[in-house]
Amino acid sequence: MKKRITAILAAMMMLATAVAFTGCGESEPKTLEEYLANDEAARQEVEEAVKEQSGDEMTVDVAYEGNNVIITSTLKETYDENTLDAVKKAFEGMGDDLDRNIKESISQIEESTGITGVTMDVIIKNGDGKEIWKNHFANE
Repeated sequence: MKKRITAILAAMMMLATAVAFTGCGESEPKTLEEYLANDEAARQEVEEAVKEQSGDEMTVDVAYEGNNVIITSTLKETYDENTLDAVKKAFEGMGDDLDRNIKESISQIEESTGITGVTMDVIIKNGDGKEIWKNHFANE
């Protein structure tokens, strides 16, 4: 279980790193979604970083809506309710550490792109597609 959570955090950090090391296009984008739509190299780096996090235990997808980054991790196996309760508790138990890591990723994205107001949704789904856990993160 802890391995899965670590992989999800790694995916978020890879996203921030991929965006941090890319340059901005010629025009000033208004949103992160525009930034990545106009910068092929940045988009490719993000996609490669996300692909690296998908593996035997889960797939990781990333999407953008305006300034919101949506990271969805879908477990490849469908777990029973007892196991799902343990997953939920593991994420809830990470509390401040998870919040701090994601907010650091958001800050890195904002700094490297010059776009403010970036937020992040992290969604964990069971193998059957049922949402297990979701949280919205923003720097305040």
